[in-house]
Amino acid sequence: WTSLIMAQFIYPFIIGIVRSTGIIHGDGKKTGYYAGIIGSITESMFFLTECLTVFYWGRLLDLYSHRRIILLGPLGMSIAMLCLGISKNFVALVIFRAFQGIFNGNIGVSKTVMAEITDSMNMGDAFTLIPIMFTASSAVGCIVFSPSNTHQF
Repeated sequence: WTSLIMAQFIYPFIIGIVRSTGIIHGDGKKTGYYAGIIGSITESMFFLTECLTVFYWGRLLDLYSHRRIILLGPLGMSIAMLCLGISKNFVALVIFRAFQGIFNGNIGVSKTVMAEITDSMNMGDAFTLIPIMFTASSAVGCIVFSPSNTHQF
């Protein structure tokens, strides 16, 4: 559910983020160029760190309480999102976007817990909800974070 929303939330704000970093030095013609660079590099870092940390989240789940590990992901993503929003340079944008990917890596943890709390009678029904939620988050992410809903910075 949160994976697509976290992946898509940066797009409507990328123009404002580029302008706030000062990387364009007042030249509005460079805004689109740097928005593309920031968007592609930060998205790559997001999904790369998510991919690299998913197994570590599973290991933490085996070592510690399920509830703690499940709650650590959204808490970390929220803090990383806040820090991304107040960052003022390119390096900080990449670092905090990578942290969002790290904390989003606990997606597999929720599937593991779902498998543990269901039995053979309702496991099929429970896992059917995963693609439904994935599709719903894609639609909600596009609607909530569409460029028409953004405000000028």
